[in-house]
Amino acid sequence: MRKLSTLALVLVVGATLLFMGCSTDAHFRHSGPLVVNTVANVDAKLTLKGDIKGEAEVTRILGFIVLGPTEWAEGVGYGGAAAPAAGGIGALFFGGPGDDHLAKAAAAWNAVKSGNNMVIVAPRYDVHVDDFFVFKATKATVWGKGADIASLTAK
Repeated sequence: MRKLSTLALVLVVGATLLFMGCSTDAHFRHSGPLVVNTVANVDAKLTLKGDIKGEAEVTRILGFIVLGPTEWAEGVGYGGAAAPAAGGIGALFFGGPGDDHLAKAAAAWNAVKSGNNMVIVAPRYDVHVDDFFVFKATKATVWGKGADIASLTAK
């Protein structure tokens, strides 16, 4: 009887640990391969401020533990790519943006934030990946011209 109750306790604790966990997810991530292209018929007047550069690194351990930045720029994945999300166990089973996309979005945010700019004009990215069996480190660097939006007028 004692062995049976010990086994039941171990199973309950094991099941609890299996279904508990922490994950972080951005709320602006879409749930499917829906791509919506929007066209804004506006003339944008930009005030160029000079060269800017940003870097970010994302480390993934055991395929689902993501360490790295907590802030990203939206719209970095051109062509309708998903907005960044931190991954977690859900990304392991249901997919999610790759580490290169996360690092590029965080590098763009760091570049804009460090130069006190609104946008990056003509961004160029350099992504370096060190992939090992247990962990993967992805480092992205972005550089371009920092700019502020002076005005938007309808065409």
